[in-house]
Amino acid sequence: MADFPMLAQNSPSTACEPYRVLVVEDGRSVAEVLAMFFELEGMETAMAFDGVQAVAKAESFIPHLVCMDLRMPKMDGYEAARRIRARFQDAVVLVALCGWDDPDTRKRTADAGFDLHLVKPVSPDDLRNVIQTCLHRKTPQASGSGPA
Repeated sequence: MADFPMLAQNSPSTACEPYRVLVVEDGRSVAEVLAMFFELEGMETAMAFDGVQAVAKAESFIPHLVCMDLRMPKMDGYEAARRIRARFQDAVVLVALCGWDDPDTRKRTADAGFDLHLVKPVSPDDLRNVIQTCLHRKTPQASGSGPA
């Protein structure tokens, strides 16, 4: 079940082309499938396989959207989200990909800075709704500037 509270909150804006999606998942095959989905939807993608890589890749790739697993080696998704959110503020949409749909986990993802919480397995329609959420949000400047 997906939670998309921001669809109604954000006014349409022009997205930078191409739209950049960072997929963060320690399961390489899952990451590759997600990245392939976003590429087929016309997005530019990058992958990271742990939280440390996610933070570093976000810095160089300047994503509009980050879809991130929570349980990963080196640094979990909660901490990686906090760091990415601190760097990019509201200029990135952070989506938690997780196997739990309980209130405590949803609170933890929200507290860590995630905008959306998707429960695995994620459907193509859920991912398309995420894309629509992102396209209706303010996006990073092409130069990637923002708070350091």
